[in-house]
Amino acid sequence: MLLVVWLTFLLKNAVPGDYTESMLALQGISSEQEAIRKEAYIKTYTELHQHLPLFYFSILPGHYPDNVRSVKDPEKRSDFKVLLRLGFHHSDILKCLDNKNIVINCLLSADVDFNERKTISSLLVKFPSNISVVFNKNITINNNALALAWKKFSKSVASMQAKNKIGILPRFCWYGSENQFHLYIKQIVGGDFGISMKDGKPVLTKLSGAFKWTAVLVFFSLFFALLISIPAGLLSGNKEKGASGLLIRGLTMFFYSFPVFWLATLAITFFANSQMLPWLQIFPTPGNWYIAEQNFWQIFSQYIYQLILPVICLAIHDAALLTNMIRVSTITERSKTYTKAAFAKGLNTSQVLYRHILPNVSIQIISLLAGIVPSALAGSLVIELMFNIPGMGRLMVNSIYSQDWNVVFGALMVFTIITMSFNLLADLAYSFLNPKIKLA
Repeated sequence: MLLVVWLTFLLKNAVPGDYTESMLALQGISSEQEAIRKEAYIKTYTELHQHLPLFYFSILPGHYPDNVRSVKDPEKRSDFKVLLRLGFHHSDILKCLDNKNIVINCLLSADVDFNERKTISSLLVKFPSNISVVFNKNITINNNALALAWKKFSKSVASMQAKNKIGILPRFCWYGSENQFHLYIKQIVGGDFGISMKDGKPVLTKLSGAFKWTAVLVFFSLFFALLISIPAGLLSGNKEKGASGLLIRGLTMFFYSFPVFWLATLAITFFANSQMLPWLQIFPTPGNWYIAEQNFWQIFSQYIYQLILPVICLAIHDAALLTNMIRVSTITERSKTYTKAAFAKGLNTSQVLYRHILPNVSIQIISLLAGIVPSALAGSLVIELMFNIPGMGRLMVNSIYSQDWNVVFGALMVFTIITMSFNLLADLAYSFLNPKIKLA
């Protein structure tokens, strides 16, 4: 679980874009008023803990500061990173950038000549990628304050370049619990996955609303898969070389070889499409779901007919896998002594299969279900997209398209928790069904 949280955290920080900028856009703060926007950016940047280091420790080159993210001004931080990559010491860079800000403040004053403002602005645009243009260019400035500020800035740039660049000898920095990863773990444990960058709603609220539909889809598909596979698997295992056994084995191999998305495509084309074969249109055409201000069960009763075909598509694939596994286990159990003793006592085939063989086969069923449930969740993502069901699959795809990464990574955490929970439940069920198995 910690490994998944760590990988999710790395992906969250590796995606392109500025998280703080996304939050400002969500709040409706435009770039027209630069001073107000910068103040709002710094405030939001601090509230989101973006100024803290990423992890508990870091290994940095000798000329780097302990934490580059502590520079809250986005433009200053961008220039800072460029100059660090060029090899200059962080203390010299900060002095230089402070002098640059003084020059910019002088440019904003009303008494600066337009030509002077234009000349210096064009030089600042080239800084820091081409820092030589700052002090090699001889310019005449009439404004005293601006001339003094530009002189100090040029000197700081020349001084920074004149010094020997710091070598890249690494050094170890320890930050303790004041880091973004530690706070991220605390949020996850508290059930806080952040807010959606698309509409500002809590991620957990959006996930819980979508997960209900995914859970219903997976529950009914597994229910019908077990309802079909248990008797079919026991029958084909008991009649291994009979006509019924061979028929069931052939059907399971046939349906299991079908990818779920292809089976769903064929089902929609032939059984939910009035233009292909009207007399075969048994199920409703996948359409838009209107989620009004109703509770879940009201919406469920309204759209239950739209869930029948996707449930069938998922159930057929899972039933094929479960039937084949139960068939193999039944063949193995029939050759054991306790089965022969049960027949010798006069029990009929049905009693032997369901009273004696099925309890032993159920351990393999539980083991397989622990893996089928996560795979059914993954399969439901595609099914939801094809049948336009408002579940986790459609939510994740829409979130990826809109770059709503908080929702995407929140869904990843939910799937991880579900997978681990079912593996744990499977281990507990082993000891309940078979007393010989002891949990260490």
